[in-house]
Amino acid sequence: MNSTRSWLRRHPTLALIGVNVAIFLSAMLIAEIALRLYIPYNPSYYVSVAGNSREVVYPYGVIKINSHGFADDEFDMSKSLH
Repeated sequence: MNSTRSWLRRHPTLALIGVNVAIFLSAMLIAEIALRLYIPYNPSYYVSVAGNSREVVYPYGVIKINSHGFADDEFDMSKSLH
């Protein structure tokens, strides 16, 4: 039994997987930090402010709500194709 060999030489597949996971996690950490510093993030941009039951007001615009509760204008059902 040759126990003087290092763990890396005795388990090359696990060592390769471990090194790749470490490289991947390091790259993700660097990307996370860079993106948090570079891209402005304003959570209130996605939060609606006061509106009535027929519209929701966001900083980027107004979303109309129809009588069925869907985000759309009312449909004119009188002009049906029947």
